Amino acid sequence: MLEVSDLRVGYGKHEVLRDISLTVAPGEVLAVLGTNGAGKSTLLNCIAGLVPASSGSVFARSASSRSAAVTSSMRSGVARTTTWCVDFNSGNAWLSRS
Repeated sequence: MLEVSDLRVGYGKHEVLRDISLTVAPGEVLAVLGTNGAGKSTLLNCIAGLVPASSGSVFARSASSRSAAVTSSMRSGVARTTTWCVDFNSGNAWLSRS
């Protein structure tokens, strides 16, 4: 179970996420879609414990990643990974920095 409640995240004076709430049940799949700069990576980084929330809470199973260390959130099943992109025509692969 993943539960995000009234999450606010910013960088300095720039607020990126405001009042984000969602619940993802075990076995459920959720897609996060948006334009460039909409805050998708910030949301995922905050859920993984890599970016602090200015307010609100994130709970993964029974552990709060707002107060837990990143390794603790990983033990709860929450982790942020990078993306490998593959061009199937040429076979070239590269690491995405998103």
